[in-house]
Amino acid sequence: MTEVEFKALGRPMTPVRLDRVAAYAERTEKKSKSKYGNQKVTTPEGLTFDSKAEYRRWCELNILVKAKEITDLKRQVPFDLVPAQFSPDGTKLRPVAYVADFTYRDKAGRLVVEDPKGASTAEWVIKKKLMLHVHGIWVKEIRS
Repeated sequence: MTEVEFKALGRPMTPVRLDRVAAYAERTEKKSKSKYGNQKVTTPEGLTFDSKAEYRRWCELNILVKAKEITDLKRQVPFDLVPAQFSPDGTKLRPVAYVADFTYRDKAGRLVVEDPKGASTAEWVIKKKLMLHVHGIWVKEIRS
């Protein structure tokens, strides 16, 4: 908008305060903190982890793979806990799933499911119990 167009609106011209503009830009540039204070980590290989603790555990598990202590290491493995259903009015309800951070097989060949946790939520406690009930798997929590 030009100065002439602005004056036509009938408002007085006010000078732009650069300190306010800079302060606004600084506020909007800051990334918002996550709810639990975790920081995402992206590796040079392009892998993204939800927290530093998860990335640290991934590095530890890779060392165990190289030492042949564990095998079949996988990330972000989904498990169905409750299948999709229909409500009485016919509305489809989404399934409930749990995505394990890590799964692997130990030396005895048993499947191990791990999840690094900084804090336990009510949802997490329910999903952990459902994993045991539905799949017979006790999820191992790794505290950071």
